[in-house]
Amino acid sequence: EFCRISGYSESEIVRMKSLEIVQRDDKQSVRENAIKMLKGELTSPYEHRILTKQNEARWIIETVIPINYEGRKAVLGYFMDNTNCVHAREALTISEDKFQKVFRSSPDWFVISTLEGFYVDVNEAFLRATGYAKEEVLGRNTIDLGIWVDPQDRVEMVKTLREKGVVRNLEVEFRMKSGEIRHVLWSAEVITYGEEECLIAMTRDITDRQRAQQEQLSREKLEGVLEIAGATCHEINQPLQHMYPLLNEVIQDNP
Repeated sequence: EFCRISGYSESEIVRMKSLEIVQRDDKQSVRENAIKMLKGELTSPYEHRILTKQNEARWIIETVIPINYEGRKAVLGYFMDNTNCVHAREALTISEDKFQKVFRSSPDWFVISTLEGFYVDVNEAFLRATGYAKEEVLGRNTIDLGIWVDPQDRVEMVKTLREKGVVRNLEVEFRMKSGEIRHVLWSAEVITYGEEECLIAMTRDITDRQRAQQEQLSREKLEGVLEIAGATCHEINQPLQHMYPLLNEVIQDNP
């Protein structure tokens, strides 16, 4: 296994010093950690990089203990390739970093809460829009804060989440700290956050769009009323034009 990981044959390895395959930047820390472990001062495995015969960098987990081997003092080493785990850890770190940047900088409201409604984390857009400070929200329940104008909407939302794992573009009303009511589109998914089942939700404020639609609808209704009024006036005006001469004649004959 050591030969497979390092790329060297057994005949090549037995002629090498143990630090030869260790990357130059890690040689000093490997030496120090090995000495500490041999003295009993270090019990946890230490991690370092090696260069294989093919000049490929590999991450290694290693432990060493003192032994007697064929009548001489020696060191028994445990040497395990941990490269895939390190790469996975690095990829996860990058992914989490990207998520945090999106979460923090998004102009839409992002929140993470338990399915019971307790806020775990919120972004700046949420705080700016609602008027709450972060310490007023975290650990509090959405229903206690009165953010959902109709608490039944949240009950139905959680029911859908439990059944389907996702909710998309649910139109609801949210109450701000000031008491103002805002119309929003709510989307959420179930995630595991800190070993707990939570939901991550994105909220988009559509109040201005709703108002614009209402104003457009009002204008269309008014235009319809004006058209009907114009047509009605025209229909009334025609017989009136005939009535005026007749009335004039009657008045002349019989004041």
